[in-house]
Amino acid sequence: MRNSQNLLPDKRGNIVRRTLRSVCQRHWSSSMMLALVSLVICVHSPAAAPQSQDLLTHARGEYALVGTETFDVVSHQGKEYRIFVSVPKGTAPAKGYPVLVLLDANAYFAGAFSALQVLAPPDPQLASMSLSGVQPMIVVGVGYPGDAPFNVARREFDFLPAHVATKPQAGIPWVNGGGADMFLAFLLDELRPAIAHRYHVDPDRQSLAGHSLGGYFTLYVLVNRPSAFRNYAAISPSLWWDEQHLVNDMSKRPKIAADHAIHHVLIAVGDNETPGYPERSALMRTLAQSMQKQLLLSGGDHVDARYVELAGEDHQAAFIASLPATLRLASK
Repeated sequence: MRNSQNLLPDKRGNIVRRTLRSVCQRHWSSSMMLALVSLVICVHSPAAAPQSQDLLTHARGEYALVGTETFDVVSHQGKEYRIFVSVPKGTAPAKGYPVLVLLDANAYFAGAFSALQVLAPPDPQLASMSLSGVQPMIVVGVGYPGDAPFNVARREFDFLPAHVATKPQAGIPWVNGGGADMFLAFLLDELRPAIAHRYHVDPDRQSLAGHSLGGYFTLYVLVNRPSAFRNYAAISPSLWWDEQHLVNDMSKRPKIAADHAIHHVLIAVGDNETPGYPERSALMRTLAQSMQKQLLLSGGDHVDARYVELAGEDHQAAFIASLPATLRLASK
């Protein structure tokens, strides 16, 4: 069996000629005069401006996020993942950088990286003026090979446990899962040691963030294995899944305890999650609020859970809109 620390291997003028045509001449003097006039025009006329359509002639290639790395890896279970990593410039803190593990990285890693450059700028002068509350951190994005923003089948399997319900509810999608515990084992037992081996990380400041089904997985981990991460950001979590068992069964679960520090939890939803379907939007908000309240009851002094409603945002926009709050959470 390979060592987890080996999971992340080493990365991966035109010349234009102008021809002057001769002109038939009747008289030598007139042709000489024409030649002199032409010479004056050539000497004193400015060069022709390039055509505007030629402005973007020489492309430099595809845009790359400087300061990031990507790795294509295979888990012990034979599952392929693409790992995206950004590391702050400069000297790491004595205890190492906090780490934010970001799901659906094909879609969201670039946005998180860009937001971090603004809210925790690498330039010392700009950083000294920042009042964002966001600290430099390592972002570890977990995605899948390929260029599509979402791999629907893979994320459904990875983010959801096996069904508790025996049949679908009317009007609710029956999304198959089953791989959530296997995926969590990959994150904790394979990816985390590999990241710690390659980068200087703070083992006590590890955060998890996910959206939609990824938000469900984030809360599933918090409820079932709270010590896995310190902070949790669940954005537009799909708590409707599986007859809402994750919310409805909270009272039957053991109390949430913190090993070393308080768990900070962010649950954020758009106030217009499903445009045109107000009842679905209301259900998303109601379930998220109920989950936040039950987490506070279950965790007591060990859980600091916040519910945030994102004004004017829908389901697709919610994660981008919540990035500043998510990065502040991961800075704790």
